[in-house]
Amino acid sequence: PIFLYFCTNDIHVPRDPHGRFRGKSGLGIRGDVTLQMDDCLGRIRTALTENGYNDCLFIFTSDNGPVISDGYLDGADVDCKGHNPAAPYSGGKYGILEGGTRLPFIVSWPGHVPAGKQSTALMSQVDLARTLAAITGVEVPADALPDSESHAQALLGQDSTGRAEIVESGGGTLALRQGNWKLVQGRNNQPHRLYDLSKDIAEKQDVAKHYPDRVQAMHSRLQEIIKSK
Repeated sequence: PIFLYFCTNDIHVPRDPHGRFRGKSGLGIRGDVTLQMDDCLGRIRTALTENGYNDCLFIFTSDNGPVISDGYLDGADVDCKGHNPAAPYSGGKYGILEGGTRLPFIVSWPGHVPAGKQSTALMSQVDLARTLAAITGVEVPADALPDSESHAQALLGQDSTGRAEIVESGGGTLALRQGNWKLVQGRNNQPHRLYDLSKDIAEKQDVAKHYPDRVQAMHSRLQEIIKSK
């Protein structure tokens, strides 16, 4: 058995692509390090295949949504040339909108996960602990990993639901997702905001005034979760 956690710094600041990639993307230093990251992942997969590890589960994900300029004067904001890496979502890193909290999450496992399939299942990275334990047959103590849920079927593309709800954090506030509904908790005397992501993935239309009962129910549920932790 083999386990590898590869935490790349490639696209994080300070960005410093190897000479083999510098200037190759056409989108500046940020594009160059993205090519470098892709190459690193490809080399890992090639090495595993060449050494007989043909049945590996790969998970590619990120800890937050994208940010172009993050305090370093590396020209990324100019060289990006209008490209929005969070599209079609609004916001990005540090924010509560989907551009900051909805993360890349790609799963590859030959013979177990259908290639090219897209899933609408709701999962948190916190769930990876119990999910991978279930897949590998590891027993988790009852009092361990209190926030983690096992969603092996969702991870394998066999369940399109996953979690019933998830709490998101960003921009100094919290949000609650229940299916396609998202409640952003108001702060500093600002009202709560409600979005229907099935119709408004960019979170441009606050529909809180149209669904006051849902706003109240989701806010109460969010407070219940907060108090239970």
